[in-house]
Amino acid sequence: MKLLPLALPLAALPFVAPRLAPAGNGPIRDELTAVYGRWEKARTSFDTATFEQMLAPDFFCQIGAQKMTRAEFLAQISVKQPGAELTRFDSDILTLRQDKDGAWVAVITEKLEFEGKGPDGKPNHVYSLWVTKDRFKKTGEAWQVLSSEAIGNENWSGGELPPFADWKSS
Repeated sequence: MKLLPLALPLAALPFVAPRLAPAGNGPIRDELTAVYGRWEKARTSFDTATFEQMLAPDFFCQIGAQKMTRAEFLAQISVKQPGAELTRFDSDILTLRQDKDGAWVAVITEKLEFEGKGPDGKPNHVYSLWVTKDRFKKTGEAWQVLSSEAIGNENWSGGELPPFADWKSS
């Protein structure tokens, strides 16, 4: 009998849960997958013009306690890091839902790889996995990124490989 009070709130969940895009070939998922493909190419080629087009005027990026404005974020991602080359930036959509103001929210994984030299001058390969929550809005035919929030990240270097069977270097 004690389980009955829990069953009623759980039964109401389908009525209040956010609307999820289909996991398969939903048109929004397909469109945003293409947006991420464009972003990936821009990130590895430091294509500032594409960054400018894709980020909404009031875009912001949240990483922990640090909240970067659009200008601060652009300044950070538009400059190559000395001694390190970004060789991979792959994104995969985990979940996709529409929020109450009509924006689409994607939780994604980002796989990044950098090549450079370690402190000893020897070649070093750095792997980085990020999970972010990104918000998008479509204006006309173009999607713009409204915000990006880092949910978590992990890095591997010094010969250590990410412990995921699906992590294959490009």
